[in-house]
Amino acid sequence: MAAGGRWRQTLVGFLCLVLPLVSLWYHGRARPTPTLVERGLMRLTSPAQHAMSGVVASLSRVFTDYVWLVGVVEENRDIRRQNEVLAGLVQDREQLRKENRRLKELLRFKGERPELQTLAAQVIAKDVSPFHRVLKVALSAGADDGLERFQPVITPAGVVGHVERALGRYAEVKLAVDSDSRIATAAVGRDVKGTLVGSGDRGDFLATFETLGEAVAPGEEQRPLEAGDMLVTSGEDERYPKGLVVGHIGEGPARQSDLGWVYPVVPSVNFRTLDLVQIVTDHISTAPLDVPR
Repeated sequence: MAAGGRWRQTLVGFLCLVLPLVSLWYHGRARPTPTLVERGLMRLTSPAQHAMSGVVASLSRVFTDYVWLVGVVEENRDIRRQNEVLAGLVQDREQLRKENRRLKELLRFKGERPELQTLAAQVIAKDVSPFHRVLKVALSAGADDGLERFQPVITPAGVVGHVERALGRYAEVKLAVDSDSRIATAAVGRDVKGTLVGSGDRGDFLATFETLGEAVAPGEEQRPLEAGDMLVTSGEDERYPKGLVVGHIGEGPARQSDLGWVYPVVPSVNFRTLDLVQIVTDHISTAPLDVPR
């Protein structure tokens, strides 16, 4: 019995060693068609291999997309930085262009009006109504710079108003469209004089031109002035030098008053964009009343 058990153990050990070698030899031979075992193994392992190939391909695509997106993000950052730099350069160029234009206008105005002695000042503050209308402005010059009340404030475009108060290095300006503003005015090329009166409208920059001539007789419809006629200072109030543009007659209807006509006026100055102004500190009354249109 013991001998039979030893032989069985020997046989089992022999088979365990020989059978794998025989299987390797058998399956390692070149054959035109796979064996039944190979076909079975392929059927068992093919789904797992296919799934693993799909997982590897998906991971490869994800990694490739990630690397590509990282590159795109970096490229976008570089483009944004370049755009910011270019935008800054464009803004600087636009500011320089505006500054050059203002200086050219100022030089041209100084050449046209050499009799005016002026002091340049920056608009440092604006008092604005709820309707976004500028009510008054503050300047970067004041009494310390020789400014006094009632001195005219102008730009190359025309009359802004006059100095209302000057203290130290600071001054306030009453605009020509203020309800308390009165400016002696005349129409260019026409024998019509009157007063520019600010409307004080809180929603817009408006004024009227009130003529001082006799009223038109009833039934007469002819108006002395037409829309587009230019208005300039006449100098008769001894405050504003003669010949400064204040605006032009507007398109709205005119009405008759006890003394003459009342016309709507469009100011020549854009009060919303005021930046640099000139204060007339002295002048010689030699300027002609008729100025070019």
